Amino acid sequence: MAIKEDGYLATDTSEDLDLDLNMDDVDGGDDSTSSSKSPWGGKKVKIAALLVVVMAVEAMAIYFVLPQPAASVSAGEDDTALGENPDGEDVNHDVDTVEVEIGRFDTTNSRADSSAVIHISFKLVAIVASDQKDKFNLAAKSKHKARVRQAVITVCRSSSLNDLSDPELGVIKRKIRETVNKILRKSYIIEVVIDGFTTMEQ
Repeated sequence: MAIKEDGYLATDTSEDLDLDLNMDDVDGGDDSTSSSKSPWGGKKVKIAALLVVVMAVEAMAIYFVLPQPAASVSAGEDDTALGENPDGEDVNHDVDTVEVEIGRFDTTNSRADSSAVIHISFKLVAIVASDQKDKFNLAAKSKHKARVRQAVITVCRSSSLNDLSDPELGVIKRKIRETVNKILRKSYIIEVVIDGFTTMEQ
């Protein structure tokens, strides 16, 4: 009985040892798994950090390479403050200007209304830079006098009834300024003033 008991005990002891060894193997396996996971987690952190750095560098490069947007106009500023008056004419407020009379014009317009002929009369004045006055007088009133006069008359004759009825005569002023400056091949005229404008249907 003792031998059997010893044997039985021995068997129990060996089984206990086997269980202990198996548990050690399981624990060891967990350690190896955890140790293998920690370096992989470190790699992920390094990759993420590298991506953040690359994105930051790209953002800085784009910021310095792309042009900056133009400064916005503050509230309350109108077109005149931007260098353009309500008639669409460019106005440079930093330049000393003078008025130069181009001449008086009397013409007719039969295109504005097919049922009537409209007689148009006005005095035309150009606003030019003070230091350009003499050159403008020479070009507009001497060298190209006939062409300037013809251009002004053409603008009036081709204007619509709405253009002629506009209290500000904005379209007619703009067309005269652009046409005369084109003939003179230089932007002498900053603004056009039409004085004593009258129309009469016949």
